[in-house]
Amino acid sequence: LEFYKGLNYLFSKYTTYIGGGNISKGEKISITITLIGTSEKPITRSGAKPGDLIFITGTVGDSRLGLEILLSREKLSTEHEKYLVNRHLEPTPRIEVGQSIKEIATSCIDISDGLIQDLNHILKSSNTGAEIELEKIPISNEYFNYLKMRRNIDYMDAKFFEYALTGGEDYELIFTVPPGKEEKVKRISEKLGVKITKIGKITHNSGINILFRNKVVKPEEILKKLGWEHF
Repeated sequence: LEFYKGLNYLFSKYTTYIGGGNISKGEKISITITLIGTSEKPITRSGAKPGDLIFITGTVGDSRLGLEILLSREKLSTEHEKYLVNRHLEPTPRIEVGQSIKEIATSCIDISDGLIQDLNHILKSSNTGAEIELEKIPISNEYFNYLKMRRNIDYMDAKFFEYALTGGEDYELIFTVPPGKEEKVKRISEKLGVKITKIGKITHNSGINILFRNKVVKPEEILKKLGWEHF
């Protein structure tokens, strides 16, 4: 009952309703949700074109650090840690941003598998590549402070960005727009009060090139894993 109440509360914020359900007993909790709806103009993964700019909402990597804190069973000793845990337990879907960019975005996907992995989904569907700047990846102050104080990882170390690039479950949006639409993205960001950061551009070449400290590197050169793989 408490689960249904919580679900209904969250759904009501986004004009979504519980249509039905089937409850059975098991040793472990397993929840599967099917969402049915309509979209006048869906933004697909397959529309990105060379020259398009790549944007991302909010910050990334927080959820992965929050999960790590939960699994370690550490006592939440700082507000930074509480923030990271909350980002994992209560992510904010960027519904309003998605609705606002539908007329200008050429492609879009949410970050559930990790920034690199989900950007790759766009690139494979669009038959394109990408170039992103590592220092422009948006991270929170909480992310910065946790890695610096708890892990002693320096900002100029490529490992500092590993959670941001591969963590997943942030549910922020990665989307692409033509260069001439950048000002519209800025206006949407200001109107909604949501941080939106340009991190790179779409290229003709396949795969992802990462610019870091004036050098071009491949994701696999600095990352142990590129993100969540379903199969």
